Amino acid sequence: MIRLSNIFHLRSFSKRLTVLMVILLMSTSLFASSARDVLLSQGYVEVPIYFSSHPSAILVDIAFSDGNSHPFLVDSGSTVTSFHLGSDGIAAMGMRLHNKSILNGGSGGAYIRERQATIPMIRMGQFTAYNEPAYVSMSGGTSHLFTGIIGADFLRRHQAILDVANHTLYLKPSGAYSASRLLASSLMQAGYQAIPLQRSASRHQIVMVSVNGSQATPFLFDSGASKTLVSDAYARSHGMAVEQNVDGATGATGGHFSVGRTYVNRFVVGHVAFGNQQVYTTNFSHISAGSRQVSGAIGIDWMSDHEAIVDMAHDVVFVRR
Repeated sequence: MIRLSNIFHLRSFSKRLTVLMVILLMSTSLFASSARDVLLSQGYVEVPIYFSSHPSAILVDIAFSDGNSHPFLVDSGSTVTSFHLGSDGIAAMGMRLHNKSILNGGSGGAYIRERQATIPMIRMGQFTAYNEPAYVSMSGGTSHLFTGIIGADFLRRHQAILDVANHTLYLKPSGAYSASRLLASSLMQAGYQAIPLQRSASRHQIVMVSVNGSQATPFLFDSGASKTLVSDAYARSHGMAVEQNVDGATGATGGHFSVGRTYVNRFVVGHVAFGNQQVYTTNFSHISAGSRQVSGAIGIDWMSDHEAIVDMAHDVVFVRR
């Protein structure tokens, strides 16, 4: 038998729980509005981004001077912006090709030759940029998900703020004011913690990570990685139990690699500690930050879990624990 007093107690608890949930939701909403207001007041333009489901990827739609729109991967782990359009697409968009070329890629051991080019016009939502430098693949695309990559060069040039939780990319037109100090103050007041990122000689973003109390080692900070990863060699040297071949993955330039899975009890990113983290393992022999070897990569699964907001120009990420 359930006493009436217990029923009233349960109802009262339920009401308190509902009120608490409403307060938490209002707090998140007010924060989002406050951060957005700070950025917009300083002249930033908000651009909607969206996530693909399998594999998980941050995408943005880009329109060109030919009027067509294409999905692009937002990839802070790529130091250059590249277009996988083929010769027909290049001609249609009136791109100016230059003599310089590079080998781009590395994930899964796949590289493609790309030529330097100038893109006459790029439009993302209400943001427009002209005469943008980029690299283009003459052979066309390697992914069914996206037509190219928006890399760290573009993101830094336009002072990008990547708000993963609210699916928004903020970009600063030339002449707008930097909002970094105001944004940092707003986020810290809302309970976020700032984690500084390093910029390697190759211009990759790096963060120091400690796993299960081990000495901190460099990890890539990579919005182009769907999963948070440690290298196979790192997992072996630290005695981590790995479930092999749980998934496969494809790099941005078409390379394929197998993925394992493991669990860690303590995961310290920068100076902020997190517990019970699921991470994945793969071969890192073709992945580095220039001449600097890395032990893993922080991917968008971790960024989503902790509502990451990445200030690309000032190399800092704000997170909730």
